[in-house]
Amino acid sequence: MKLKKSYILVMIIIMMLLLFIMIKIPFDRKLENLHYESKPLISVNASPNQKYAMIFYLSEGGSLSNDGVIGVLENREQEEKHVIFFSYPCSDVIVKWIDNKTIETKWINTYDYTEKKKILNVEQDTYDWRK
Repeated sequence: MKLKKSYILVMIIIMMLLLFIMIKIPFDRKLENLHYESKPLISVNASPNQKYAMIFYLSEGGSLSNDGVIGVLENREQEEKHVIFFSYPCSDVIVKWIDNKTIETKWINTYDYTEKKKILNVEQDTYDWRK
């Protein structure tokens, strides 16, 4: 009887862990969780005053998904990097600095071939296609 209770307890713990994993993974969609370090570099674009740089990486989708682009803001004075841009599906992005804190990004959605455009204040805005 003790063995049966132990078995039931272990099964309940395993099911709770699996449930936690199944719930957490789909909702853990934060820009800072995107890994870009080993991705192919697309471009580096410095702000007019050289304080910031936008660095874009290709997030290759492989054979089962389309490619995306991850944009990382580098604060060169503080030596910090933060992901502030994630577009999908696309394989390239064009960025233009409007001023020292604002960028205009353009890309082609490779699903329906429409041009997309987003203007971001790099100090406070982000773009994530999933939201």
